[in-house]
Amino acid sequence: MKIGIDALSLIPGRTGGMETFFVKIIEMLGRLDSRNEYVIFALPEAGERLNLGYSNIKVHTCRSLHTPGLTVPFRLLYEQIALPSLIKALDIDVMLFPASICSWRCPCKSLLIVVDFIAAYYAEHFPGKLGIIKERLLPWMIGVSARRATKIAAISEFTKRDLCKRFAIPEERVEVVYLGTDRRISDFAKESTAVELPGSVREPFILFVGYQHLHKNLVRLVRAFAKVKARKNIPHMLVLAGKEESGTHDLRRELDRLQSDSIVDLGFVSSEVISALYRRASLFVYPSLIEGFGLPPLDAMACGVPVAASNAGAIPEVVGDAAILFDPHSEEDIARALEQVLLDDTLRNELVKKGYERISSNMFSWERTTEQIVDLLERLGDNSATHREEVLN
Repeated sequence: MKIGIDALSLIPGRTGGMETFFVKIIEMLGRLDSRNEYVIFALPEAGERLNLGYSNIKVHTCRSLHTPGLTVPFRLLYEQIALPSLIKALDIDVMLFPASICSWRCPCKSLLIVVDFIAAYYAEHFPGKLGIIKERLLPWMIGVSARRATKIAAISEFTKRDLCKRFAIPEERVEVVYLGTDRRISDFAKESTAVELPGSVREPFILFVGYQHLHKNLVRLVRAFAKVKARKNIPHMLVLAGKEESGTHDLRRELDRLQSDSIVDLGFVSSEVISALYRRASLFVYPSLIEGFGLPPLDAMACGVPVAASNAGAIPEVVGDAAILFDPHSEEDIARALEQVLLDDTLRNELVKKGYERISSNMFSWERTTEQIVDLLERLGDNSATHREEVLN
């Protein structure tokens, strides 16, 4: 069977967790599925990132989309106008659309993966015309896509409920396919003693990893940390690691106001440094106002780090009972959670144990994610279920 994958939304270094999702799924398809053939439709700048050298996967670069500054609108138009003809010309049997929007006139059966509606919740975080696109156009396009796709998958129960409620989609049309955590990150972290931490970082420290979008709620986090520092006189630093984004301006303004040498904003750092930070952190904190999933808490658990996380969006579903939850809208509740974990050795050890158990349960593995996706694609392609073990062995 010839399966197409729409990766046109991937812009390396700019699409956060979606980049991890694309790369890991393609890697797993290359390793696990020797029966089917895959064609990935990608932007020129993403072609090299997605070409992982597997014989069953080809990257088709859509060079006409190389228009700096107009990527989003051009991509959306391309998916609706040009991509259907390309799908037909390449004789694709089934299409996978992993980024919430599909080609409405797709000439073959399709699987749509819906990620989240963060843009609809927080459109004010995006300036000018981009805000209008995020607030009105994208949610509408997701709704139309959900009605046109043959089958839908959501990356969490939270996203499934949100999708079904917003667009009156019958629940039986939507499968939940969880994302995975990279088991190798814990191996990298074990080797991280050879990696020097940035000079501004000293142990012990609390860690946040993620892009600095406004919905990541970093201003409340640094205020909560400042409260804990003042009233408990803890020796810990707060280390923020992640690329500058829509929330960076407000974060920098708050850091300037606090004038604290115990808060370090590293910005973007390499994966090797991230692994070293995970391994040496005393606590990982994830204060997002909303997430369709949330991979970093799982990565922290894989590295043996206790987690305190927001009780919003899909985060409670992801972390289960292996994290202390807090109200992300309350600086005081965030501060309470930080104090609770940092000052209670028994609780901290219990969270580490539960984190390892959650990671070891195979609920969140890229192998399982890929198996579920292939199963859905094969059912759409009318492949016999008896081929299942042959495809994923």
